[in-house]
Amino acid sequence: MLALLLLHLAAALLGTVALTVILPPELLIALLLEHAPMLLVALTLLVLRLLALLLNLAALLLSLLTQLLAHAAELVPRTLALALIGSSLRENEGARFLRRRRRRKAGRQERGHGGAERQDYLQSLHCLLRLLPVLPGA
Repeated sequence: MLALLLLHLAAALLGTVALTVILPPELLIALLLEHAPMLLVALTLLVLRLLALLLNLAALLLSLLTQLLAHAAELVPRTLALALIGSSLRENEGARFLRRRRRRKAGRQERGHGGAERQDYLQSLHCLLRLLPVLPGA
């Protein structure tokens, strides 16, 4: 549509230049006065086409913006869920480290193979993973 409008403008400009070069000024003025209403209608239509083009361009930009925002809104919950899972895993690792440290300081040896800690870790991971189907796009 923009190319068509530019083509119309170029043709109008070329036609105007050709008329002013070919025709003597007196004849050109007589033609302009005789066809003034038609020229006004043509100019009005050209301005209306330009406004329609600008409105279409604005609608296209608005559509692209809404698609971009929808895509971003779809990504945010996933990113937050992954961040929560990551922070939960880090907190769990930190808690496990502190428990081991306290046990060593107290002089006790760790009994078993960390079954209780592993169970805590699995429970927290299970709770976070249950949230994922609720999120859009998951």
